[in-house]
Amino acid sequence: MSQARQQLAEQLAEAVFQALHEDLNHQERALLVVSGGSTPVPFFKALAAKSLPWERVEVTLADERWVDEQSSDSNAKLVREHLLQGEASAATFIPLTCSAA
Repeated sequence: MSQARQQLAEQLAEAVFQALHEDLNHQERALLVVSGGSTPVPFFKALAAKSLPWERVEVTLADERWVDEQSSDSNAKLVREHLLQGEASAATFIPLTCSAA
């Protein structure tokens, strides 16, 4: 990954951290809607390293493929593996898909 891409990911993570922090100072919970795909992975990792009251944050996806959540094509899997790590694992994840009968 290029240094410029990593720097942009860090800057975005800082901006989102500040927005979440500000929201959580004024309300009980905050919602974070993220896109899937491999592009946001550096951002996810940088944001996951931020110290927040993650238990008060709900995370969902702006888009998803209707595949098994264990599939390498699953955006939910990507979020779980790269954003919901460490302290950020306390966030509530709301997937866009469910198991179909």
